[in-house]
Amino acid sequence: MRAILKGKYNPVQGFTLVELIIVISIISILVSVILPHLIDVEGQAKDAVLLGALGSLRSTARIAESFAVSTGENIDNGLVTIGNETVLLVNRFPAARDNNISSSGPGAFKGILGLMEVDGQLKVLYSNNSPIIDAASATNVRLILALDDRCVYYQPPQVVGHLPTYSHGVLNFDNETDICS
Repeated sequence: MRAILKGKYNPVQGFTLVELIIVISIISILVSVILPHLIDVEGQAKDAVLLGALGSLRSTARIAESFAVSTGENIDNGLVTIGNETVLLVNRFPAARDNNISSSGPGAFKGILGLMEVDGQLKVLYSNNSPIIDAASATNVRLILALDDRCVYYQPPQVVGHLPTYSHGVLNFDNETDICS
């Protein structure tokens, strides 16, 4: 103990250069493995929002069909009242978009979005914005929900007895052409 106090004993302090290089190498490897996952968190969050919207579209379409069947309303093609909304059913499922014209065709009605809430950050687009004059003209309209460069879509069935067409998960969205593919 006296030798230590008098300064005769000089213990080695700190890390050697080899130890520092090993620690830095381990940290570099961990960062290179973890960093890509942390960077893509925003993309994963956007996909989660869109997958939630896609699930809501599927559920809303089925609930509308079930409601129309249970009430005995015109379930193939026609207007039904669900809650306070008048909705156009196209081949048993809600139309993709609203129609605000009242002078021709089926008049004013809501589409599938009239039955559900959509996250405010989602961009709502349609493949066709022409006035819907009958159920047949509504079958070709596709609803697109986009968030930056990602999207999902819904389209009512083309014929009775088929299910609506949905995107198979989250797809890429082209902001210049408004195409979801």
